[in-house]
Amino acid sequence: APSKSLRAWAEVLAQQLTATFQSKAPSEWQPVASEPPSPSPWFRQSRKCTDGTERTFLCSLPPGGEKLTGTMKSKAFDLPQKLSFWIAGHRGSPNTPAHEKNFVRLVDEATGVVLMQAFPPRHDTAEPVTWDLSKTESKRAHLELVDGDSGSAYAWLAVGGFTPEVVSVPELNGLANEKRIRAAAELAGIWETHEDPSAVIKKYSAPAFHDLANRLNALPHREAYAPDTRAALAKLCSLSLFMPREVPELARDPDLAATVFKVLEDNNEHSDLAAAFKTLPSRSQIKLASALATSLDSAKLLLKFAMPIVFADPLVSGKLNALNDADISAQLKAATGSMPPQNEALNRLIAQRLKSFTTAKTDVARGQDLFMRTCSVCHRIGVKGNLVGPQLDGVGARGPERLIEDIMDPNRAVDPAFRLHILKLKSGGLMTGLLRREQDDELIFADAAGQEHSVKKSEVAEDQVSPFSLMPSGFGEILKEQELHDLMAFLLERRS
Repeated sequence: APSKSLRAWAEVLAQQLTATFQSKAPSEWQPVASEPPSPSPWFRQSRKCTDGTERTFLCSLPPGGEKLTGTMKSKAFDLPQKLSFWIAGHRGSPNTPAHEKNFVRLVDEATGVVLMQAFPPRHDTAEPVTWDLSKTESKRAHLELVDGDSGSAYAWLAVGGFTPEVVSVPELNGLANEKRIRAAAELAGIWETHEDPSAVIKKYSAPAFHDLANRLNALPHREAYAPDTRAALAKLCSLSLFMPREVPELARDPDLAATVFKVLEDNNEHSDLAAAFKTLPSRSQIKLASALATSLDSAKLLLKFAMPIVFADPLVSGKLNALNDADISAQLKAATGSMPPQNEALNRLIAQRLKSFTTAKTDVARGQDLFMRTCSVCHRIGVKGNLVGPQLDGVGARGPERLIEDIMDPNRAVDPAFRLHILKLKSGGLMTGLLRREQDDELIFADAAGQEHSVKKSEVAEDQVSPFSLMPSGFGEILKEQELHDLMAFLLERRS
């Protein structure tokens, strides 16, 4: 338990945060999570332009050096006929060939296709750029500012002066305000009482924490903050509920964030949970179901509201069976007993996609972009991506048939090192993930989002090694046919 002096200091800090943080909508720009995590280099700056004026920029040249990297993503906006802006910055030392690590790009909001891209002029003074968008079929898009150069000099860019003003440059304290909100949520959540699970009303040890939590839970647009902030706010919101910790973690997923906050605020009505299983796409339903299937109470809600097709997912059914509850197992069997076999349909789809791939026109660049957006959260090629699942250097040597099977049916041939562990805890809950390492008396696991979680060995009642992969099934729905072809083309080039 924390000491009295530490508790007193934390209460004062909670009071100060309650008084100072701004409960307004987040910035029009949000940092994109990076791996490994690093401080954001982006801040507001005035800079000279070639027309002799000064404009306000979003710049990645923070005080203290240029080695920081990071990406900023704007809100989505309706595309104008033309979009003009100013850009300054560098692409490596002037006496070396220009690299492509620093750039600004326009991305279709619906498809993720890069519509336009511009590089800094290798100059400190900003120069104008105009994109003619009159012929594009896209309706809405967002901007991404990317600083991927970790060099100590000539390693930054700055963008601003948008005409029309589809997005503005955030106030100087805009990003700092979000960090303050995240810190406040984490502080308020520290004082949850675990000693008596029934004493939920005791989760805040002083009015200061209670007031801070109320202010945070009343924030508008929580689903629009950065992933780490969303997760911290969702965890705080969940403290009064008997929900598995996997549910608030889903707030990191931009497709599920709004649903997670609604579900966590639904108290005992569960109407928003019922609506989620009626309106979310199948892949999102399976993610939500997988999180709910890790405790007896939430599993009962899952069986009440989800459609039978959700239980056909092997990860969801595997978790439900691992609860070793006769009533839940019987309900699961009843829900799935009349369903047709899934493998036959999947085999037909794989064969069709493999046949169409042989004559498809593919775009390797689009495939690379899709990999970075969809696959790199778990897989790494070279130095890009995360090492949750297998490293994919040389994956192209597998050939098209094996590769398409691995993508569309990840449970067909799972390497033993990447099989899912389902831990039954002595407390009655479940924990799932890939075993990353043992550390003293703890086991460290990684979930599908790349987040690490630890559990003490003494808390584990049973460790079941599932035959299934952590990689989600259902890629036949997630990827459009052309997207699959482009991804295949990119991966097949990775032969070494």
